[in-house]
Amino acid sequence: MKNYPKKHNRLLKHLQKKPDDMENYADLLRCNCLWAEKNIKDNNRSWINASLAQEILQYGPLLLETKQMSMLELVHQACSRIKKTLSTHPRLTVQILKLDLKALSCIENKTGQKQELTEKIQREIEWLETNIGYADRGEFDKIEEKGYLRRDPVEWTAAWEEVIDAAEEKVAEILKKEHRYMGFCHMYWRTLATVLDEEYGIFWCSPQAMNPRVRFD
Repeated sequence: MKNYPKKHNRLLKHLQKKPDDMENYADLLRCNCLWAEKNIKDNNRSWINASLAQEILQYGPLLLETKQMSMLELVHQACSRIKKTLSTHPRLTVQILKLDLKALSCIENKTGQKQELTEKIQREIEWLETNIGYADRGEFDKIEEKGYLRRDPVEWTAAWEEVIDAAEEKVAEILKKEHRYMGFCHMYWRTLATVLDEEYGIFWCSPQAMNPRVRFD
């Protein structure tokens, strides 16, 4: 298994020396996606995915400026992949989707062909921004969820998004010696709720509390 943190740091150091090396920016985006996906797969260290996404937002536009088809497609693919690892970050997801739209627009200009994904992404941005707006105004009852599982509306607030990564990292440290047995999610959720309440002043209801008739293992 590749050591993604080591590769990530090596690429950043190289870019400090050669800030015009577009291939290394491209490698960094690939590395960030692979690292974030591994974090989700392993159910570990997912709290760093937001910072990996921020780097894609920072360096992706530089690759779009090259107008090279391979770089345009890379940015689109990176946005599509990293977005799937950001379930607790609606505002950051909107930024990633908007960068994806820019990449698709560049591809359209390059090829003269309309990209079918554009309208789908625009609708997703509209849905996210609508729910974010409701959360910002405290109109939690108007938030529209997708899927059959309900989430605590607090997860749409800016306060949540600002602290959730730090909170999850603290929970991982607290539970680092616990075995990941069946039903571990309930211990995790109880601990996360406690950390959010006691350290950040956020009252959060777990998926189990929000979906009492659903059995979680």
